[in-house]
Amino acid sequence: MAVNQTAALKVGLCLLGLCLFGYIVGPPLYWHFMEGLVAFSHISNTCPPYLCDCSSQPLLTIPKAYKYGQAIDLYTQTIELNSQNAVYWANCSLAHTKLEEYGSAIQDATKAIEVDPKYLKMRHSLSCHGEV
Repeated sequence: MAVNQTAALKVGLCLLGLCLFGYIVGPPLYWHFMEGLVAFSHISNTCPPYLCDCSSQPLLTIPKAYKYGQAIDLYTQTIELNSQNAVYWANCSLAHTKLEEYGSAIQDATKAIEVDPKYLKMRHSLSCHGEV
């Protein structure tokens, strides 16, 4: 019985030593193996890199004129419901500016200032158009 316990203890200590050795030596060996594998894969790769001449634009884009035109329509409907909100007028003015409809942009910015005389953002917008 004592012989079996001694043999089991030796086997257990050998396994523990082997695990400790693997724990200490394993990570450096793993990294050296991976570096060698990467270097080998670059050498053995004979295919040239593929040069893509694809556009970086998304496949489906909505034209700006459509987006801002739709925004103007929606803000106009909103203003018909509540014409005393300067933000609605300001946003409509911005949409006109994006479409380069500067006359309409100036009219809406002026109306925003009439609704809220302290609305500094619209005063700045009008000064950019040279209307202040």
